Amino acid sequence: MFLNIFFNELKYWFNRPAFYIYTIIFFLLSVFISAAAAGIFDFITLTTGSSKIVNSPFGIAGLFAAPASLLIFFYPSIIGSTLSRDYESEIHTILYSYPFSKINYLSAKFLSGFFIVNLIILIIFLGTPLGLILPGTNQEIVNPFDLKSYLDVYYIVILPNLFLYSSIIFGVVTFTRNVYVGFVSVILIVIIEGLLQGLSSNPDNRFLAALLDPSGNSAVAYYTRYWTVSEQNELYLPLGELLIYNRLIITSLGAIILFSIYKVFSFSQNAFTFSFSKTKKKNRYYNSDHIDSRGNRSWTIIPNIGGRRKWT
Repeated sequence: MFLNIFFNELKYWFNRPAFYIYTIIFFLLSVFISAAAAGIFDFITLTTGSSKIVNSPFGIAGLFAAPASLLIFFYPSIIGSTLSRDYESEIHTILYSYPFSKINYLSAKFLSGFFIVNLIILIIFLGTPLGLILPGTNQEIVNPFDLKSYLDVYYIVILPNLFLYSSIIFGVVTFTRNVYVGFVSVILIVIIEGLLQGLSSNPDNRFLAALLDPSGNSAVAYYTRYWTVSEQNELYLPLGELLIYNRLIITSLGAIILFSIYKVFSFSQNAFTFSFSKTKKKNRYYNSDHIDSRGNRSWTIIPNIGGRRKWT
């Protein structure tokens, strides 16, 4: 049953124009960013390039920073909507009558959205090296294609972040049944990231920021802050002890969130709502005794209309 739900979700996305619009947008964005970094607009800005290799392992991480930061705002509409659509279309009442388990349902919904986001990331990976070799770019600051540089960025930085953010947004949308609340959670994530990265400006707080920053940028900067230009051009991303701890914390937190979703979710789950006003409870029903024709006493529940007791 897992595969049925999973492939049905993929079929839904592959038939939607939104998926192809997302891929085109991020493909063109990645091409534009990498081409600009490789100096395609130097004739306009009257600059002569830089001594930094733009597609070095360190440079690739920078090229992916902007698309990855923008892509997170699409998580609610991709990952969150996999489950919220069932409630919006009211088909959940039919789906929940089918004999599938909770783990099959939730895992298929989550992993299908996770897979779609990874496809968009793959499009970014394809657009980035393409932009570096466009006519007009400065090939003196572009090294030959190095697959390890891209894989390091994906496995060290992107994948753990994607797992955590997807888990948070999936949980928020699952229990509120509202994609718009998922967008609010994205804004909160971005704010928290900014606050933690702001801590790294103070040398005394850099260790704590590197350990807790969910994006992993502070952990990478902890090791690369004082790298020379030569080191930035040649060295791969440092897999230091602090960066490993940060990635383990982020991945573990995402796994805990998913496990909590599984434990709390039920097929009869009502949406969580938030109310900022208190309403006074009123006695809506009164009991009245009635003796029928056989002499038996019975009790009936009658609404309290207009604050007066009514009898039958």
